[in-house]
Amino acid sequence: MKKRILLLSLAVIVPITALFLSIESKKEYLYDKKTKQKPVYTYTDIDKVLSTFPVVSYQNLDLKYRQEAGLESSQYQYATFYVIRGEDIFKYLVGKFRVLDFLPKDTYYDKNIQNIKANHTLYLLLDKKVLYKFLELMMALEKKGYDKNAFVVNDGYRYPAYNKHTGGAVGSLHTYGMAVDVEVLDIDKNGVANKEDKKIVLDLLENHIIANTGGVGRYPWSQTVHFDVRGWYARWDKQH
Repeated sequence: MKKRILLLSLAVIVPITALFLSIESKKEYLYDKKTKQKPVYTYTDIDKVLSTFPVVSYQNLDLKYRQEAGLESSQYQYATFYVIRGEDIFKYLVGKFRVLDFLPKDTYYDKNIQNIKANHTLYLLLDKKVLYKFLELMMALEKKGYDKNAFVVNDGYRYPAYNKHTGGAVGSLHTYGMAVDVEVLDIDKNGVANKEDKKIVLDLLENHIIANTGGVGRYPWSQTVHFDVRGWYARWDKQH
């Protein structure tokens, strides 16, 4: 189950409550009904969605956020962040996976979801190549007759303070918006999510989607798979 940080500056983590999830799901449904948005299945459509968000340089980020998030200027001085407000979180980014799937689930997120009409500001650092690779994976699964939507996105962007509190590796590609962790569900549509489903996903990532252009984390004790777009080959079976 995903967890939320009560405060950016505190290492206090609590489970998502059933009530919170029901509120979120209802708001997603109402947004979809209102906008009639369609799933995102092309690179062009990914670009179109991203283009709807204002962008801000590291230097122009809210100073309080920058400090609490642990964003050091030496690492992020050239980074550009998407500005996400209010109902923006419900927009599809790739397939039927939404902006909210790639955001840190912290107090900024909670404040926004609880009062969506207030248009609270969130920041998302995300390399669109991650979305492209995710799309390629989904399309490859569909071509083979598998369920391209049988995932839960566990983690996308994790700013350094959030990454530390959730046990992420120092220097994780998540802190640069270049990685995603997914939980693999019933990919082969046989009624159960197991290691065979995970193997299907890992084989595609290893041999076609990521190959020598990024990292793949296998996490053999779970259904979790990590992939990133670091630009060179990297593999591991557990987080160090």
